[in-house]
Amino acid sequence: MAVMFSGVPDNYDSVFGPLVYTLTGIASGETVDAEVFTVGAETPVGVKRIAGSDAALVNIACYMRRLLTPVPFPADSTGLFSDAGRFVTAAVGCGGAVSPVRTFTGAVRRLSEYEVLTTLPMHRTIAWDESDEVSLLVPGCSMTYSWRVSGEAEYVYESPEYIASRGIVTLVVGMPSVRTTLAAVGVQTDGVAALRVTVRVAGESVAEVHYRIEPREPGSVRLCWFNRMGGLDYHTFGRPDTGYLEASREAFLNHDGYAAASVRLADRTELSSGYLPRLWMEGLALIPASPRVWRVEEEGFVPTDVFPLSHAFRNGVPGTITLTVRDRTPRLSQNF
Repeated sequence: MAVMFSGVPDNYDSVFGPLVYTLTGIASGETVDAEVFTVGAETPVGVKRIAGSDAALVNIACYMRRLLTPVPFPADSTGLFSDAGRFVTAAVGCGGAVSPVRTFTGAVRRLSEYEVLTTLPMHRTIAWDESDEVSLLVPGCSMTYSWRVSGEAEYVYESPEYIASRGIVTLVVGMPSVRTTLAAVGVQTDGVAALRVTVRVAGESVAEVHYRIEPREPGSVRLCWFNRMGGLDYHTFGRPDTGYLEASREAFLNHDGYAAASVRLADRTELSSGYLPRLWMEGLALIPASPRVWRVEEEGFVPTDVFPLSHAFRNGVPGTITLTVRDRTPRLSQNF
């Protein structure tokens, strides 16, 4: 038996679509195991038993999906980081043959190298106590980044070289660390109005984000979510006008009457975006479809559920969007 891979998925295919390997050379009547390995792992993450045929098909998408564990990066630093939780690099072995190594992502489509993984515009607002992320899909390459502040005061920071492996690399823009750097060189942040961040590969710009720095009103809510490009996006909503406590009880009937099986208390909050251009509306409208959403707090990121939205947008005129959010972990409840 000489097993061969006559078909493999493309690099940067989505784990949410089929990832099919075609195997030939398995004799009719024989049964073999196809083992799925991630790079660097000694034990398989999955095994599929296949019977001999002209062309056996092995779909490994189910194994790849459960290996995606995207989480936001902490906001206390600015720099380039790689996070294997946002992509998976794997190969399939069968009968002594090993497939080519492929990298898969959590986007909803096949990506191309150097794509910026965001669904939001590249002109944004940010506050001094907030952070943002700019993720790119890259091959193995040398990367640098720079940021420039402007306004009454100006300063330019150039990073050292970062050697990236194939996969997703994220530039974390942590405004507290930017402010610390400015203070160290004597630049007063009161005179800073804008920030421009540039990511370069081999000296060539591959991504640039423009920020307008502005304060947030007390009580604002910042959300972070896993977007349809396989990266994380952030947006700050104004102080909520509406919130309420949701109480629910499940009961069952026994010989003494109804008894509570569970009691749940949770806070629901309605968030409104205010008036925004169409591109922002389109990006925010996808938040309820995201598999992971967090509320950004000073102490960390709080997993959050987001419920169906309403929005107002007519004839290209800027509109508003409203979301209802609830912490994924309910309040502690009493239940005897």
